[in-house]
Amino acid sequence: MRIPTGLHTEILARGAKGESSNVIAEWLKTAHSVTVTGRAVRAFIARVREERAGIARALVTEKLAQSVTADLDGLDRVLAALVALTTEADAAAGGAGEAPAVAARLSRVGVKAGLLEKQRKVIETKLKLSGALTRRSAPPGDDARRDLLARLDTLVERHKAEAASQPS
Repeated sequence: MRIPTGLHTEILARGAKGESSNVIAEWLKTAHSVTVTGRAVRAFIARVREERAGIARALVTEKLAQSVTADLDGLDRVLAALVALTTEADAAAGGAGEAPAVAARLSRVGVKAGLLEKQRKVIETKLKLSGALTRRSAPPGDDARRDLLARLDTLVERHKAEAASQPS
Protein backbone atom coordinates (compact mmCIF):
# COMPACT_ATOMS: atom_id res chain seq x y z
CA MET A 1 0.00 0.00 0.00
CA ARG A 2 1.16 3.52 -0.75
CA ILE A 3 1.58 6.11 1.96
CA PRO A 4 -1.16 8.75 1.55
CA THR A 5 0.14 12.23 0.72
CA GLY A 6 -1.77 13.77 3.62
CA LEU A 7 0.39 11.80 6.08
CA HIS A 8 3.79 12.70 4.61
CA THR A 9 4.37 15.70 6.88
CA GLU A 10 3.48 13.76 10.04
CA ILE A 11 5.71 10.83 9.04
CA LEU A 12 8.65 13.16 8.42
CA ALA A 13 8.04 14.93 11.72
CA ARG A 14 7.96 11.64 13.60
CA GLY A 15 11.14 10.53 11.85
CA ALA A 16 12.83 13.83 12.75
CA LYS A 17 11.86 13.29 16.41
CA GLY A 18 13.73 9.98 16.34
CA GLU A 19 10.88 7.50 16.07
CA SER A 20 11.97 4.32 14.34
CA SER A 21 10.49 3.42 10.97
CA ASN A 22 8.89 0.32 12.55
CA VAL A 23 7.14 2.48 15.17
CA ILE A 24 5.94 4.86 12.44
CA ALA A 25 4.67 1.89 10.38
CA GLU A 26 2.76 0.61 13.42
CA TRP A 27 1.29 4.11 14.01
CA LEU A 28 0.17 4.25 10.36
CA LYS A 29 -1.56 0.91 10.77
CA THR A 30 -3.34 1.65 14.06
CA ALA A 31 -4.18 5.33 13.54
CA HIS A 32 -4.85 5.40 9.79
CA SER A 33 -5.37 1.79 8.66
CA VAL A 34 -2.37 2.09 6.33
CA THR A 35 -0.37 -1.12 6.20
CA VAL A 36 3.28 -0.58 5.26
CA THR A 37 6.53 -2.06 6.47
CA GLY A 38 9.16 -0.25 8.48
CA ARG A 39 11.40 -0.71 5.45
CA ALA A 40 8.91 1.18 3.24
CA VAL A 41 8.74 4.03 5.78
CA ARG A 42 12.57 4.16 5.92
CA ALA A 43 12.78 4.29 2.11
CA PHE A 44 10.12 7.02 1.97
CA ILE A 45 11.92 9.20 4.53
CA ALA A 46 15.28 8.70 2.79
CA ARG A 47 13.80 9.58 -0.62
CA VAL A 48 12.16 12.78 0.65
CA ARG A 49 15.31 13.87 2.49
CA GLU A 50 17.39 13.29 -0.65
CA GLU A 51 14.93 15.27 -2.77
CA ARG A 52 14.97 18.17 -0.30
CA ALA A 53 18.74 18.15 0.26
CA GLY A 54 19.53 19.97 -2.99
CA ILE A 55 16.95 22.66 -2.28
CA ALA A 56 18.21 23.10 1.28
CA ARG A 57 21.83 23.39 0.07
CA ALA A 58 20.84 25.99 -2.50
CA LEU A 59 18.94 28.06 0.07
CA VAL A 60 21.75 27.90 2.62
CA THR A 61 24.38 28.73 -0.01
CA GLU A 62 22.39 31.76 -1.19
CA LYS A 63 21.88 33.03 2.37
CA LEU A 64 25.55 32.52 3.28
CA ALA A 65 26.72 34.21 0.08
CA GLN A 66 24.77 37.36 1.01
CA SER A 67 26.23 37.54 4.51
CA VAL A 68 29.78 36.61 3.46
CA THR A 69 29.96 39.59 1.11
CA ALA A 70 29.11 41.97 3.96
CA ASP A 71 31.47 40.09 6.29
CA LEU A 72 34.36 40.42 3.85
CA ASP A 73 33.72 44.16 3.50
CA GLY A 74 33.77 44.48 7.30
CA LEU A 75 36.96 42.44 7.49
CA ASP A 76 38.60 44.79 4.99
CA ARG A 77 37.60 47.80 7.13
CA VAL A 78 38.94 46.23 10.33
CA LEU A 79 42.16 45.21 8.56
CA ALA A 80 42.66 48.79 7.30
CA ALA A 81 42.11 50.17 10.81
CA LEU A 82 44.54 47.62 12.21
CA VAL A 83 47.17 48.55 9.64
CA ALA A 84 46.73 52.24 10.57
CA LEU A 85 47.07 51.49 14.30
CA THR A 86 50.13 49.32 13.70
CA THR A 87 51.76 52.00 11.57
CA GLU A 88 50.95 54.65 14.19
CA ALA A 89 52.38 52.50 16.99
CA ASP A 90 55.46 51.72 14.88
CA ALA A 91 56.08 55.45 14.33
CA ALA A 92 55.58 56.28 18.00
CA ALA A 93 57.96 53.51 19.08
CA GLY A 94 60.88 55.45 17.62
CA GLY A 95 60.54 58.40 20.02
CA ALA A 96 62.23 58.47 23.42
CA GLY A 97 59.95 58.44 26.46
CA GLU A 98 56.97 57.20 24.43
CA ALA A 99 56.63 53.87 26.27
CA PRO A 100 53.16 54.54 27.82
CA ALA A 101 51.75 55.87 24.54
CA VAL A 102 53.20 52.96 22.60
CA ALA A 103 51.85 50.48 25.16
CA ALA A 104 48.35 51.97 24.80
CA ARG A 105 48.53 51.84 21.00
CA LEU A 106 49.86 48.29 21.01
CA SER A 107 47.12 47.24 23.41
CA ARG A 108 44.48 48.58 20.99
CA VAL A 109 46.25 46.88 18.09
CA GLY A 110 46.35 43.58 19.99
CA VAL A 111 42.64 43.73 20.83
CA LYS A 112 41.73 44.54 17.24
CA ALA A 113 44.02 41.77 15.95
CA GLY A 114 42.24 39.27 18.21
CA LEU A 115 38.83 40.43 17.01
CA LEU A 116 40.03 40.34 13.42
CA GLU A 117 41.14 36.72 13.83
CA LYS A 118 37.78 35.72 15.34
CA GLN A 119 35.92 37.48 12.54
CA ARG A 120 38.14 35.80 9.95
CA LYS A 121 37.36 32.36 11.41
CA VAL A 122 33.61 33.05 11.26
CA ILE A 123 33.91 34.14 7.64
CA GLU A 124 36.06 31.14 6.78
CA THR A 125 33.45 28.82 8.31
CA LYS A 126 30.68 30.52 6.31
CA LEU A 127 32.74 30.19 3.12
CA LYS A 128 33.30 26.49 3.77
CA LEU A 129 29.61 25.89 4.46
CA SER A 130 28.62 27.78 1.33
CA GLY A 131 31.00 25.72 -0.79
CA ALA A 132 33.00 28.80 -1.78
CA LEU A 133 36.07 27.68 0.16
CA THR A 134 37.48 24.25 -0.54
CA ARG A 135 40.51 22.48 0.88
CA ARG A 136 42.56 23.64 -2.10
CA SER A 137 41.72 27.33 -1.84
CA ALA A 138 43.27 29.60 0.78
CA PRO A 139 41.19 31.90 2.99
CA PRO A 140 40.90 35.46 1.63
CA GLY A 141 43.59 37.88 2.77
CA ASP A 142 45.65 35.16 4.46
CA ASP A 143 49.03 36.61 3.39
CA ALA A 144 48.12 40.16 4.41
CA ARG A 145 46.87 38.94 7.78
CA ARG A 146 50.04 36.94 8.39
CA ASP A 147 52.23 39.93 7.47
CA LEU A 148 50.24 42.23 9.74
CA LEU A 149 50.44 39.85 12.69
CA ALA A 150 54.20 39.50 12.14
CA ARG A 151 54.54 43.32 12.23
CA LEU A 152 52.48 43.39 15.42
CA ASP A 153 54.73 40.75 17.03
CA THR A 154 57.81 42.79 16.08
CA LEU A 155 56.32 45.93 17.61
CA VAL A 156 55.39 44.15 20.82
CA GLU A 157 58.87 42.65 21.17
CA ARG A 158 60.53 46.02 20.49
CA HIS A 159 58.29 47.70 23.07
CA LYS A 160 59.10 45.04 25.66
CA ALA A 161 62.82 45.47 25.05
CA GLU A 162 62.59 49.26 25.33
CA ALA A 163 60.47 49.05 28.49
CA ALA A 164 62.95 46.63 30.06
CA SER A 165 65.89 48.95 29.30
CA GLN A 166 64.13 52.03 30.80
CA PRO A 167 65.01 52.76 34.45
CA SER A 168 61.95 52.53 36.72
